[in-house]
Amino acid sequence: MLLWELYQHRRIADANRRVAGIDAAARVTRKRTRGELEDLQDRLDQLILVNHAMWNLLAEHAEVTTDDLLAEVERLDLEDGVADGVRTALPDNCECGAKVHPRAERCVFCGADAPARSLFDVL
Repeated sequence: MLLWELYQHRRIADANRRVAGIDAAARVTRKRTRGELEDLQDRLDQLILVNHAMWNLLAEHAEVTTDDLLAEVERLDLEDGVADGVRTALPDNCECGAKVHPRAERCVFCGADAPARSLFDVL
């Protein structure tokens, strides 16, 4: 019976060490993820600021109204056929007739350069 207890204690100690290692790795991952999330939030805040500034300049100098902006947002949102608040780039047709993914540089079927796209489709 004593050997069995020693064996069990060793297995429990091994399991505790593995759990401690997993817990330490999880703490590192949480810290890294928190940092990445903060970086993304900073980038989003900067994008909002730049978009706000561009909108103010456009509205002031080009006499574009908020209604014009909202109509264009709706038009872009519906390009993919779904009103979901997200602009989804659609595949383009290659010279060979195949569909080319918006982020692809070449057609996977014929190797031709991907059709020219808007800067916003490749971001």
